[in-house]
Amino acid sequence: MSENGEVVLQPEPEAGGIRESVRGALASFVPLSPGHVFPVPPDRAAVQDLVASCRKSTPDATEDEIVHFIHEKGAIAKRNRVSDPVSYLLTSVPEAFAGGEIARYRGEVKDNAIRAEIAKKKAEKGWICPQ
Repeated sequence: MSENGEVVLQPEPEAGGIRESVRGALASFVPLSPGHVFPVPPDRAAVQDLVASCRKSTPDATEDEIVHFIHEKGAIAKRNRVSDPVSYLLTSVPEAFAGGEIARYRGEVKDNAIRAEIAKKKAEKGWICPQ
């Protein structure tokens, strides 16, 4: 387990273009089974199905975007004490790509990049960036 509480998986070769970041993000929401010290990571087929479902609605969906929504929806699952968080994620994450959530997220990322570029230019000119 990493310092921030996420499950760290041993790297495996990519299969079907899926990075371990998606599998690791999904694994961080797997509850412990009785008698286990570490959660059992989701199988590769479930991860591939998740990515395929996301890319069905949004073909250019990146792994980073999928990971973002796994964490966003995973926080909701934890807050609402969902009994089967992995099943919840396998259905709710693709819905984010089918609805307007992906457009909202991409807009936020773009706005943050613009603000960062403006702050960088101001810093290069010797201006002090507001805190």
